[in-house]
Amino acid sequence: MKKALLITAGLIPGDAIELYSRTAGIRIKHYAIFIGYFNGSPEFVANFGHTAQKIDQSRFNEFENLTFSKVISFPGSPSLRQQAVNKALSMVNKHKYRLLANNCEHFLNEIHGHKPQSKQVVNLGLAMSAAGAFVVSTSNSNKTLRNLGIAALVSGMVLTAVGKRPIRTEITDSNRKFDLPPVPVI
Repeated sequence: MKKALLITAGLIPGDAIELYSRTAGIRIKHYAIFIGYFNGSPEFVANFGHTAQKIDQSRFNEFENLTFSKVISFPGSPSLRQQAVNKALSMVNKHKYRLLANNCEHFLNEIHGHKPQSKQVVNLGLAMSAAGAFVVSTSNSNKTLRNLGIAALVSGMVLTAVGKRPIRTEITDSNRKFDLPPVPVI
């Protein structure tokens, strides 16, 4: 819990933390929305496992193996912050987790009023497409290799589209829509 208290210094409800792990040498980012302090302990909502879940003091140890990376400030007014926190809490046990189509990065962007998308999924799709295109262009006479390249190219294109899901989430304040700028996808 010491780690949780250090990470949350200066956080305002609605902000998020970015954590990461390394799997096979690849840095994988994880995100959690800070919803405030309850009984002196920080609490978060994160979309991981099977669904969006509330992470309180008793569950924060599930994040102990992750490395803190940065704070992502909420991009709106105090009233929009509260709506974002309420929205995150309303999704607990209702927002189904899917690694490629509805992961913690999609969740963060949706709660922060952006298009639910995942740069990590998009980047994986782009890398697969590039690898597939390379294999297709260099496998002159090997039909099996060419077919594998085509499969990688098509799979990468699908992943790129899934990562950029064109669903828009709007957060309102006093019946006014705020059109928050989208998170750029590299």
